[in-house]
Amino acid sequence: MSDNKTKSPATNTLIAINVLIFLYIYANGGINNYEALVKYGAKINSLIVGGEYWRFFSSAFLHANLAHIAFNMYSLYNIGKLDESIFGSKKFIIIYFFSALSGSIFSFVFSNSPSIGASGAIFGLLGAVLYLCRKYPRILTSSFGINILVIIGLNIFYGLSNPQIDNFAHIGGLIGGYMSANITGLKGDDRIDSKKLLFTAASILLVICGTIIGIKINS
Repeated sequence: MSDNKTKSPATNTLIAINVLIFLYIYANGGINNYEALVKYGAKINSLIVGGEYWRFFSSAFLHANLAHIAFNMYSLYNIGKLDESIFGSKKFIIIYFFSALSGSIFSFVFSNSPSIGASGAIFGLLGAVLYLCRKYPRILTSSFGINILVIIGLNIFYGLSNPQIDNFAHIGGLIGGYMSANITGLKGDDRIDSKKLLFTAASILLVICGTIIGIKINS
């Protein structure tokens, strides 16, 4: 696995995209600027209700300041390389983007506050690791499994203690990552079985029902 971890094109590409977007917005005076972040795609419930559904994804590529992007990209670098080695690049991309989507939808339904950042998608990568732990239960009792649970617990606890953190995006991303990992399976697992179809149907329902409920709540 260590050899594979050095070959993570999807992780490296996502980091590069996030950094380039951050630098572009910084060059245009948008860092820590609410109006600019709204312009470039922050999750704003009223605008999503108005039909700007692309904000479900764009918000995951925006960061408020240097500390924000540095922390998220450090997390993405470490967790992303691990996940990409386990699931493969194509499946990793599916997990990442569905986690970003589900995190945004949870935030849309449960929080009226503006939201930006890749943390929902990153929590989804942790959710994908939980799938691995469920598939191989012995991992949970290993130092690796315990560390993953501690990381998730500490992040949720820290989020609950900080009102500026979008916990709903984190929880939604975690759930989305677990669900999408059940759909993709691990690297090399290309079977189509009833469990994968069930999680596919559940994921589609999550997106559709979550969006409809969010629109009704925020209208």
